[in-house]
Amino acid sequence: MESGRARGRPTALTQIVDGPAHLLGGYLILKSEGRLSGTDMDPDLRRMVAEHAQALLRAGCTGRSTLGGDAATCPEPVAVLVRVAAPAPRLLIFGAIDFAAARFSLAYEVVVHWPHRYLDSTTVDERTALCVLATTPSSASPSCAGPAACRCPCAPAPSTATPPPEHCPPQAP
Repeated sequence: MESGRARGRPTALTQIVDGPAHLLGGYLILKSEGRLSGTDMDPDLRRMVAEHAQALLRAGCTGRSTLGGDAATCPEPVAVLVRVAAPAPRLLIFGAIDFAAARFSLAYEVVVHWPHRYLDSTTVDERTALCVLATTPSSASPSCAGPAACRCPCAPAPSTATPPPEHCPPQAP
C-alpha cells in the first residue's frame, strides 16, 4: 500500500472483517488504473467489493461497509473494510501571477509558469481541481488551450461563452 502511495498511485486494500467464516480475511487490492488482485472469492462478491472499493478510491476515503444480504448476488451480508492510500487532493490556481506566494502563503508549492505548459508537465486526475483567475474570458484562454486541458477528467465546460480550442474534442452537455 505505501509503495503505491509513495509513487502517487492511489491504491485500495479491502478485507472482509465480518460475515461467514469461510470469507473472513479475504482481501482484494485495487490499483487506480483498475488492476485487481487478491484472494479467490465468489465472482458476484468480488464484483461488489471491487465496485465499492473503486468508489472509495475515487473519493480518497477509507471506510467500513456492509455489502450483500441480497439473494440474487450475495445471500449473506459481509462487512468490508476498505483502506485507501492516495495522494492528497490538489488545487491548481492559474492567473494568480507571480505574487501568488504572498496570497497563498499556506500553499504546498507555488509555481510560476504558463498554465498550458504546466498542465502539459503535471498529472491531472479526478482528485485535481483547477481554478482560473481571470478578469476576461480571453485572458483565461492560455490556461485552457493546451492539449492537457482536453485530457482533464475533472472539469466541466467553462461558464463563459469561450469556444473550445480546435484540437479539443467537443464537450458533452
